[in-house]
Amino acid sequence: MQFLHLALSLLTASTTVFAIEPLTIKGRKFFQNDTQFYVKGVAYQPQVDAEVTSTVIDPLADANNKNCSNDAKLIRSLGGNSIRVYSVNASLDHDYCMEAFKNESIYVFLDVANPSTGIDRANPTWTLTQYDSYKQVIDVFSKYNNTAGFFAGNEVVNNATNAASAAYVRSVVRDLKSYIKSKNYRSIPVGYAGADIPVIRNELAAYLTCNATNTPQDNATEADFLGYNNYEWCGDSNFYASGYAARTNELQNITVPIFFSEFGCNIIHPRIFTEVQAIYSKNMTDVWSGGIVYEFSEEVNGYGLVNITSTGERVKSVDFDNLKKQWATVNPEKVSKHSYQPLGNAPECPARNETSWAVTFEAFPVTPNASLCDDAVKNLRCSVNGDPEGAKIGQVFGELCFYDQEACADITSDPYNGRYGKFSGCTGKQQLSLALDAYTKHHGDDACSWGVYIAKLLLDNISPPRNKTVPPFIDV
Repeated sequence: MQFLHLALSLLTASTTVFAIEPLTIKGRKFFQNDTQFYVKGVAYQPQVDAEVTSTVIDPLADANNKNCSNDAKLIRSLGGNSIRVYSVNASLDHDYCMEAFKNESIYVFLDVANPSTGIDRANPTWTLTQYDSYKQVIDVFSKYNNTAGFFAGNEVVNNATNAASAAYVRSVVRDLKSYIKSKNYRSIPVGYAGADIPVIRNELAAYLTCNATNTPQDNATEADFLGYNNYEWCGDSNFYASGYAARTNELQNITVPIFFSEFGCNIIHPRIFTEVQAIYSKNMTDVWSGGIVYEFSEEVNGYGLVNITSTGERVKSVDFDNLKKQWATVNPEKVSKHSYQPLGNAPECPARNETSWAVTFEAFPVTPNASLCDDAVKNLRCSVNGDPEGAKIGQVFGELCFYDQEACADITSDPYNGRYGKFSGCTGKQQLSLALDAYTKHHGDDACSWGVYIAKLLLDNISPPRNKTVPPFIDV
């Protein structure tokens, strides 16, 4: 009996050690149970020996060589409690790695995009292809208690000239939050990691967190948190000279958690990380919730905290030891969730102007809808066959929409004026079929041969009108 009691005690102790509670948000602070949580994280995307799909090397699908377990212990010894992972392959198994990080009480902030599905700031889209890919990531990682949050985008907006792409970021936030709710997953926050661009920094923060619907109960399209990739503090700087004081002042009215999604300027070597003292000081903790150091492993850009040898050994750098010393000395003041009183109203949405913020907050891109798109391409007179590449589809659009803008009206968008075509969320192939069909309706069945001619040069995948003989290619 005494042995049984001891065994049960050990089992209970083990369960307690390896349990981890999901992070929650109240106002602009993270909480772990009732205690405020500050992010002390490391960007984690080492070139592990994992399956490569669409140029994605997934560091959380590493069950064979056990790097995750060793790296989790290493990051914990550094003083870290979080990692940020930029890209994963949702088709792989992540149980081992997520368990390894959970066992070290490490949370994971995860970007949902991969190199082929991210929002293109120069030509932004929000389509079924992207949405399906993002949903797969959420389906996989929603079951892990140490999934801290999803980044809907990373540095999508990096200049006033592409500010309109912010509307697509907000639509991704809206649709991922809606999807999480529809699947009855726990309420995992969805946020955004922005570049530190002075000309649009304040407008973007307000745009992503403002209440565009003017209904206090509805935060369905607002970002749950904001990250900033900030490298202003270089060497032995200070709160004011670094720009940290100005950034803190500018963001003091944002009502969601804010943290550095990347920091750690490497212009001066070795990095001494004195910014850590400021980030977790009273000067900043009312507004900021910590930060994520860039980055774990030494890559070509020279930011690594460890060097990974050809045999996989992790060799700590001087930067590793310096960061460990800095993190060990900070003890930021924490509030309890039950007593914390959040700020009041969300910031006002930024007014549109033609110089720095030429985008309206009154409308957002449509939610990609598979049923709507599938029904729309049934029984078209002129349509696309096969599976043409996205870049080639874009070339055909350029020709087709130049000659007939009306044919492209339902598939194109104008974010500056808040106009979004009802089929703009369909796949590229579906959109091209709809545009070709509309062009044919406007110009007669024989007009499909023009589309065939252009597509023959670029795609070689256009079906002629049903029950019609296509005349020879015409010279255009």
